[in-house]
Amino acid sequence: MKRIKKLLSFALVLCMTASVFAMPVFAKDEKATEKQASFYILKAGLAVPVGTASEPTANYDFAGKGTIKIANPMYKEDGFGSDVILNAPKLNLKEGQSVLWYVVKTEQDGWHVDGVITPCWTFVYDGNGAGDVSGATTDGTHYYKNETATIAVNSFARPGYQFVGWNTAVDGSGVSYSENQQVNINDLADNSRLNVVTLYAQWKKIDATTEKPAAGKTGTLGIVTPKRMSVRFEDGTVCHGGESIDIEVGKTYRFQMCSNNWDNDIYDDNGNGICGTVVYSVRVSESYSERSYDPATHTFVLPKGDPVLRTDVNKCFMAYRYHFVKGDYNKQTGIKNVVNTPLESLSVNLPLGSTIESDAYKAMKWVATEDVFIENNSGTGIYENVYLTSVNDYYWEY
Repeated sequence: MKRIKKLLSFALVLCMTASVFAMPVFAKDEKATEKQASFYILKAGLAVPVGTASEPTANYDFAGKGTIKIANPMYKEDGFGSDVILNAPKLNLKEGQSVLWYVVKTEQDGWHVDGVITPCWTFVYDGNGAGDVSGATTDGTHYYKNETATIAVNSFARPGYQFVGWNTAVDGSGVSYSENQQVNINDLADNSRLNVVTLYAQWKKIDATTEKPAAGKTGTLGIVTPKRMSVRFEDGTVCHGGESIDIEVGKTYRFQMCSNNWDNDIYDDNGNGICGTVVYSVRVSESYSERSYDPATHTFVLPKGDPVLRTDVNKCFMAYRYHFVKGDYNKQTGIKNVVNTPLESLSVNLPLGSTIESDAYKAMKWVATEDVFIENNSGTGIYENVYLTSVNDYYWEY
């Protein structure tokens, strides 16, 4: 929290609401120039920026036109100077909400003012290791007053250590939270405009001399899934992500990846969603350090110190986008048992090894059905995140 406040203190404009702004006092020899500007609000689901650097316009929704004033002698090409907002668009906000306009910048199409609805809370998860932590744990949701946040399931890994929870302090002296814990936003202490709650992973050193458990000893297996996907085990158990199931250490469990029904975000064996044909295996090792994945047999081996099955990786699914060769406007896609209502510009996670019956629509009118085979995850790279690095594009000749 201190970090973001410090960074925001360098922002060009720091105003509490969309209608009340502090005006600077310009020296007599300064020439203040009024400029037209476009105002934008950060989209929901994206982490609140912690600095004043320019970000992609695609991360923001257009809020309207307004004006800013620039003190010319202070203006530099990088956008920093004595800039002030004169007028900003009026937005429909909930009671108690306001807008923080936190950066003014120049783009090819003119001046931009970026903002975020406040007060809001964002959770940032820190692996808290001495350079030996891998993986990532994220939650880009913007939480507002009266809402409930769910503490994320740990997706960090640290060899030789066991994850034991989250804490607001690096050394564990702050407030502790557990995975999947429900937190009422109103209970958080800080009620200022931008609230970044940083949670640090807490680790317990594993004693390498400890006697290893014999196969058959019970334990738990945490499940992490991509959005709108589930894991189906061979006994019929379905996990939608965030659960922990009881297992035997050293025993092999088989499972399949499934795409959920988008209307209710669940998979079951009664027609909701699509079950993949590739069969995976997972085994929690008796060792605290053994971790591997065999692509030939689709087998995961997890260390006893971090028994979490992470299926939000490309080896378990493929992200597909549907397009029309002559353009996508006013054309929709449907996928049987997954997307019951046709959607435009559809991108969906699908299980590998499956044949997906897909429908093409134009202005809600059906034009074609084709079977799309989800062979592998050989799509082009579009993300830098290690958990989702590629996507396949499918085109219809319509």
